Amino acid sequence: MKVFKILSTLLIVSLFSQCGITKFKKNPPFLITSTIKKSVLDEYNNVKGTNIIITYTSSTNIEFDSLYYSNRIVKPHKDKLNNSKQITGFIPTYKKSDLILDNNSTKEFNKSFPEIKKFPFKLSENVVVISYKINDKIKFYKFKIPS
Repeated sequence: MKVFKILSTLLIVSLFSQCGITKFKKNPPFLITSTIKKSVLDEYNNVKGTNIIITYTSSTNIEFDSLYYSNRIVKPHKDKLNNSKQITGFIPTYKKSDLILDNNSTKEFNKSFPEIKKFPFKLSENVVVISYKINDKIKFYKFKIPS
């Protein structure tokens, strides 16, 4: 009986440990030729953050969905520069607050709480994840950028 409990517990743990694991593609339909991480500080516009610039080549048109870096998710911008394709993601060092308060406290009772989104990956320093769409399916590619 004791062996049955141990085996059933191990089976349940192994089944649930597979839930939520994202599979990263090892051979995406594009080739990254260079990556740049650049700090941005614009005191005039009060902008501070990091630009991630990724230059790539591809024979097909790729629709990039999101860029994940430093516990932030941003929409990348596509650029074309001197026959090379680039995507750029700006990661601000601050988090925007979705909380807007009213002077009348009774109006606050009807407001809902802001949605807190959990970051979907555990990434080490200088690791970036790009999501892209192929045939309406979202795929993920993880790589490390040089310091």
